[in-house]
Amino acid sequence: MARACCLTVLALALVLTWTPGQAPAKKRTAASAKRCTAKKAPRPRACRARSTSSWRLMRQPRPRAGLVDLSPRTGLPGAPAPAPVSDTGPAPVYSRFVAVRADEWFLALSRPIVGAGEVTVQLQNRGEDDHNLHIRPEGGATVARIPDQQPGRVGEVQPVLGPGRYHLWCDLTGHEAAGMSATLEVR
Repeated sequence: MARACCLTVLALALVLTWTPGQAPAKKRTAASAKRCTAKKAPRPRACRARSTSSWRLMRQPRPRAGLVDLSPRTGLPGAPAPAPVSDTGPAPVYSRFVAVRADEWFLALSRPIVGAGEVTVQLQNRGEDDHNLHIRPEGGATVARIPDQQPGRVGEVQPVLGPGRYHLWCDLTGHEAAGMSATLEVR
């Protein structure tokens, strides 16, 4: 059943792309097949054209006589003008939640950008040591912190963050120097 459907679709596609007056494809003889497969000589033009002619017909259907395109893009009198396309589009809406995974010796953010306002920052300690989290705007003082969390524990804080870049880090001795810091952008 499936094979019959495929053959029907293929036959229909060939009928729709065939135009009257088009010559049928030439059959390949043994001599022409030998010429086309020769390795040292360049391929004759007939061999090159034959390999893509049927595909070209399938790719570019020819317009059929008597059919008129009445879409608005044709500019016919009385046709409505196409709607203008907006380049800017709606402003993106950013989430106000970010999860921070703490492990030895890095911090991984669930998303690099959050929306301004009250943001939920969640510290997930996946490491073997205790970790904490401090948040401060670049060039500013600490605005929020999550106290030390034991391995496997989760801590959360909900500071109000304005637009800008914020530095997040673990404040335990040597942890920030070992790589436990990240940057969060607030828009």
